[in-house]
Amino acid sequence: MGMTIDHCVDAGEAKSKKASKPPMTPEALARRDELFHQYLPLANKIARRRHLGMPRSVSHDEVRAAAHLGLLDASTKFDEAVQPSFTVFARFRILGAIDDYLRSCTWGGRS
Repeated sequence: MGMTIDHCVDAGEAKSKKASKPPMTPEALARRDELFHQYLPLANKIARRRHLGMPRSVSHDEVRAAAHLGLLDASTKFDEAVQPSFTVFARFRILGAIDDYLRSCTWGGRS
């Protein structure tokens, strides 16, 4: 029996209740979508590699979905003035999203 994203929705809802930002401009949405689609192969590659050492109970689709959420977060929050390389920024966000997902689906600590 594998873990499902449904079990981890509460963690995402808690984050979304923070103060909301103003809506993105059409140009920012277009840039976000462009970055997301351009770097989707990177997210899939990271998810595939990260899944290799996991137990069989964790499905690759779940890890890939978490990676996609991390990429979406990275493409939304990326600021060229602060971070010079989107690839490096996205890699950390993707790995962090996978770790957050796995941590939220277990009742163990961060040890």
